[in-house]
Amino acid sequence: MNARNVASLVLRVSVAGIFGLLAVQKIPYHANTQAIFEDIGGYPAALATVTLELVAAVLILIPRTVPVGALLSIGAMMGAIGTHLLFIGVAVQFPSTADPSVTESDGGTLFAMALGTLLVSGIVLAMHRHQAVRMVRSALGGTPVPAIQ
Repeated sequence: MNARNVASLVLRVSVAGIFGLLAVQKIPYHANTQAIFEDIGGYPAALATVTLELVAAVLILIPRTVPVGALLSIGAMMGAIGTHLLFIGVAVQFPSTADPSVTESDGGTLFAMALGTLLVSGIVLAMHRHQAVRMVRSALGGTPVPAIQ
C-alpha cells in the first residue's frame, strides 16, 4: 500500500468516524440534538440527517464507492453549514446539563467540525477523481468501471 492509499484510507476513516460519533448523539435525540433540530423538522429531520451521514460513512469506506460516499458527505456537510448559517447560528446554544434552564454554547465546535469534514471529504473526492470520472462514464453508457486493485 503506497502513501497515497494510506492517506486516503486515513481521511476516509476520519470522515466515517465523525459521522459515527454524531450518530450517537442524533439517534437517541439527546437534548443537544433537540436544540439543533427542534426548529428545522425535529426528530424526523435528525433521523434523515443521520441516515444520510451513515450511508455516506459506509460508502466512503468501500473502495468501489468512495466517490459516491465523498459526494454524499459533501452534500450533508453543505446542508449542515447552511443550517448553521441560516437557522441555528455558528455557535449552537444547548441547555446546560447541570441546570436545563441555563443555556451553554458549543463555541462553534459543531460548525468547525462541519467545515473540517467538508474539507476532508473534498480532498477524498479529489484523490479519487479519476474513479469518479470512470463511474460517471460507465453510468452514461460508456466503458464499464474497471475493478479496483
